[in-house]
Formats: sequence, C-alpha cells, structure tokens
Amino acid sequence: ATMIYRSNLEVPDLSPHFKLLVKPRPWSLGHSIPSDPDYEPECTFMSHDEAAILYHCAAAARGPWVDVGSRFGWTSKHINWITNTMVKCVDTCYQAPHLQARALENLGSVWLPWLYAGAIHDFGMHFGPVAYSGFCIDGNHDDPEPLRDATAALAIAAETCCMVFHDFAGRPIRDAVRFLMAHGFKSRVYWTPNLMAVCWR
Repeated sequence: ATMIYRSNLEVPDLSPHFKLLVKPRPWSLGHSIPSDPDYEPECTFMSHDEAAILYHCAAAARGPWVDVGSRFGWTSKHINWITNTMVKCVDTCYQAPHLQARALENLGSVWLPWLYAGAIHDFGMHFGPVAYSGFCIDGNHDDPEPLRDATAALAIAAETCCMVFHDFAGRPIRDAVRFLMAHGFKSRVYWTPNLMAVCWR
C-alpha cells in the first residue's frame, strides 16, 4: 500500500482565490499538485505541504519579502496572508499581458500586488537597498540562474532573513544553497514531492 505523508503544519486554504487544476502528477508521489488550467497547466505550483512550509517561514521572518518566479501568485499570496505586507513579485512572465492579468486576478485588487517583469538581478539593482526579510526562489532552474538568484537576494537581504528554495532536487538549486551555507546560512531540506530547502541566518 502507498502512504502519502502529510505534515502537521496548518495553513489557510487559499485555493478559492485561484482558478486551479489540482491532480497528482507522474512525479508527485501521489500528492495532488495545483497549476493554472488555462496557462501552462504542466508548470505546477507548490503542493499544499510545500506552501505550508513557506507560510510558516514567512511567519517567522516577517517583513518585506521577494517572490522570485512568482508566476500566478500562489506563493506570494501565502506569504502575504501571514505577513500582511506587500510581496515584491518578480517573474519574466509578466512581460506577457495575459499572464500578468491572471496573476493580478488571483492576487486580488485589494491586495495591491507589486509585479516586476524581469529577473531578480535587475530587480536588486533598481530597487535596493531595502533589507528584505525573506525570499521565495523558484525561478529559472537552469545553471547558473539559481546561483545568480541567491547572489542577488543576498545583496539585498536583511541581516536576519530566510530564503526558501523550491525544486531542490536539481543541482543548480543545490549549488545556490551551498553558496548561502558558505556565507554563514544554516539550511534544512524537506522531502516533499519537489524537495524544498530553507536557508536562514
């Protein structure tokens, strides 16, 4: 028999704010994984458990956050829900008006989302020197982009901060985590369907 592990972390159900396609994926170990049914349905979001880990990291690192690879706002909304502060959403997909419109629709006009159509390296150059409390990094997974994301995040991070990485199974993401550990961060890996790593100092 197959057992699907669920963590005991509690998180609000934010799915009513989104139009979702939720189903198990071939790689998801039986877990149901959400995505947007209209735009790139195979580009999946964090699972419920992964979003719960992010939510509790944001609860511990309250303050301004940057969501790298924010896409349609699933992770940004989880961060904002507990921090009650604006999350800077960074994703090259916002260059496409229809994708930006879907993100705005999901996040809601009351939330006043802040979307940047680019990469965090450019974001950091133009919108520092704010000291950000947290980063969710789930952008381009190709080498060396995760390391570039971590380097750019480190340049604008608060002294006490948290960085959450999705899809830790990939070597480029592991390289980014090792880079942060070499700069004094502690790290923990979570064995979720996509694997996650949390780095903090």
